[in-house]
Amino acid sequence: MSLLWSDNSEYAFPKPQKAEKRVKLSPLKWEKMREQVYVEQNENCGGCGKHIRTLPEMHLHHKKLRKMGGGSRNDKRENLIGLCAECHGKEHNQ
Repeated sequence: MSLLWSDNSEYAFPKPQKAEKRVKLSPLKWEKMREQVYVEQNENCGGCGKHIRTLPEMHLHHKKLRKMGGGSRNDKRENLIGLCAECHGKEHNQ
């Protein structure tokens, strides 16, 4: 038994996890993803539910921020939400 890595000891460190593969989209794919999110959310903000009139008004937001362990870039669909400018600002000014 290793004293350093253990699943059942309160004194040992937990076993390190494999890093999740990072996904970074190109600018063109980012815009396609934004359009996909816009359509999936029925042109509404994922925060307040307000109707977003045009695609350029929708901001894509990372649910798991980089500083919170989201890695250098995690542009997977499940980590993105479409927000209006007001909600996006609130998310970053918490």
